[in-house]
Amino acid sequence: MKRQYRLRRPAHFQRVRSHGNHHDDARLSISVLPARQRTARCGIVVARRHGGAVTRNRIKRRVREAIRLQYQYIRGNVDIVFIARSRSLLLTPFPKLIELVATLLRRAGVYSQPEITPT
Repeated sequence: MKRQYRLRRPAHFQRVRSHGNHHDDARLSISVLPARQRTARCGIVVARRHGGAVTRNRIKRRVREAIRLQYQYIRGNVDIVFIARSRSLLLTPFPKLIELVATLLRRAGVYSQPEITPT
């Protein structure tokens, strides 16, 4: 993701996590807070308990790519923090991870792509 679309400072992460609305899943949770910026910004948090640096960075890369593919459907100027809650994100098939991100964004009310129903 481009720099302008990312949360970068610890104070921004803390503000979103403490004042934002939370939506949880067993593997991933998000905190959403309206922002003063003109675009949506996202950040990813992976705790040390999920493994070493290599494991944590791999989880971040997978989640970041899933967010990047769904970013165009995020509406409004919001700050979003994605929190990895399970190490199983490494084993989750990538299409399921994309759907998980979309589901959490839908629950938060910031997802604008209409649901496609099979015919």
